[in-house]
Amino acid sequence: MSTTASRTRKASTTTEESALADAKALHAQRVEEQERAEREAENLRDRLSAGDESVTAEELSRADREVERTALLAKAARRQVQTAERRQSFTPDLAEMLAPTLSEALGVPVHVCEKLPSELPDSDSLPVAYVHQPKASKADVHDGTVAGAVEVAFYRTKLHREARTDGIEAKLAQAQTFARVDSIGEYVESGAVVSDRLRIDVRSGFLAEPVVGSVPSWRVSRFAQTVAAEAAQDRFISRAEAGVRMGHNGDASATLASIRGYVDSQRLVNVQEASGKRTAEVEVTFTIAAVGPRRGEWSGEALTSQAREAVERQAGRAAAGLGRVESATVVSIGAEARLARQVVARFTFSSRIEG
Repeated sequence: MSTTASRTRKASTTTEESALADAKALHAQRVEEQERAEREAENLRDRLSAGDESVTAEELSRADREVERTALLAKAARRQVQTAERRQSFTPDLAEMLAPTLSEALGVPVHVCEKLPSELPDSDSLPVAYVHQPKASKADVHDGTVAGAVEVAFYRTKLHREARTDGIEAKLAQAQTFARVDSIGEYVESGAVVSDRLRIDVRSGFLAEPVVGSVPSWRVSRFAQTVAAEAAQDRFISRAEAGVRMGHNGDASATLASIRGYVDSQRLVNVQEASGKRTAEVEVTFTIAAVGPRRGEWSGEALTSQAREAVERQAGRAAAGLGRVESATVVSIGAEARLARQVVARFTFSSRIEG
């Protein structure tokens, strides 16, 4: 974002913060007036109940009307507070999260903007895309995800391929962002320049630093199960890699061999919190073993390689309720049997603390 845009946002934020403060002050005043009117009306009724006939019907009617009047004013002031809150500036975290993946999916530069361009980009810069987030995202601090919507303008010439919604959805899913991408339409802006407009509704995604409320033990257990399950996925391996003799027909093509994985133990080793950030270290011990009638097509080396890849693949990913994996290290791999391996791995997670 340019320096000018940054200064504009700061100035806008100051104005909006001032408007919110004024709205809250007015609301507090209106609530106080409403409470005073209610106390006055209640006092008149108490006097009547005690037999004070000096309280006139006109006084009681006027007090009731004042209660209604102040209540309506208090409601109006509350709506002003809500409006000011909605107008406050926010960080377009969802747009910033999506921009790199969108750039990869579209194959063009993607710029985060406060509003979509009102003028066409220079033809020399085509193709190019802009992403705009109209509202603040909604955060789920229990699992560290965010949700919301963004709008995308993809400027291109007719020689360039249009934006494919299914391809974008697939790319987002690979980045642990689950969303629906809808084409708003294709607009021919001028001559050969075309603008594809998209809306992306994100159901669940992880920011670079997820905001997580706490780190419960069951989240650690769930993550351990995920690692073991990934290590246990069936894999097509070549006969040569498995270290076995080729078939009678000389076929050296890949073959499917199954392995089973299970968690031996998991524990939260350490948690440190400072300056609004949290670092958590988790240790997972799991075992994988070749199973089934074709287990002989595995070698100990192939099992070790698969286990190590499953651990190291977690680096950079996010885990619900834990944060993003900053490091994934294999501590040890032991041979439980010729075709079984026990793996001890450590993972370091980073997250932002709620609030």
